[in-house]
Amino acid sequence: METVPAVRKQTDELIGQLIRDRASSDDRGDDILSMLLEAEYDDGSRMDELEVRDQLLSILSAGHETTAIAMAWTLYWLHRHPEKLNRLLEDISEQAPTGDPEALTQIPYLDAVVNESLRIHPVLPDLARKLRKDTELMGCKLKAGTAVGAVAFLTHRDPEIYEDPDEWIPERFLDHKFSPFEFYPFGGGNRRCIGAAFASFEAKVVLGTLLSAYHFELLDNRPLSVERRHITLMPRGGVRMRYLGQR
Repeated sequence: METVPAVRKQTDELIGQLIRDRASSDDRGDDILSMLLEAEYDDGSRMDELEVRDQLLSILSAGHETTAIAMAWTLYWLHRHPEKLNRLLEDISEQAPTGDPEALTQIPYLDAVVNESLRIHPVLPDLARKLRKDTELMGCKLKAGTAVGAVAFLTHRDPEIYEDPDEWIPERFLDHKFSPFEFYPFGGGNRRCIGAAFASFEAKVVLGTLLSAYHFELLDNRPLSVERRHITLMPRGGVRMRYLGQR
């Protein structure tokens, strides 16, 4: 266990140096680190080096399980619907033939596929907020300090918003742009998940790379049930697949 503090110390030094180098550079770029360095609080102040480091570590570590779950559900649904998998593979072949990560993230159907998986199976099913002042919501009077939750799992399956809400239909995200109150897999407002852009980018690059290079099949084609693990919703027992070889 003596290696854990050593690894943490080395990681802190590496990230700290990266932050200092970027902060002193005239060209900060447009990546996540740059956005953190440019972000401002309400009073106009910015995060110090320690805060930026902690946010970076949160994005990289906290996003690991949630992104993995989202990709698992996406693989499951694509292989339950081979016609949609074939359409996606055709789009990847035409729009990102070299597998370039940036090109993969620009494929509309891949974006729709990931969004539809996040709609029908939001990794974080609900988002709690504590009221800062007394308020009234739909006739209910709520006092300051009351915890109020926005339940994405219910909103994303509301038939008044989504036609055939229990069906996995990626095309719905090509035909319509849903508002932040209708589709919020990463939360919303000022407290929206800071790693949303990174998670979406990562999922599309990994899925596009895997699916265009390798053949898979589901070991069991029966519907999967959902299991709650701490704050996340994941496929019970995982998504079991068989590797069939390269494409």
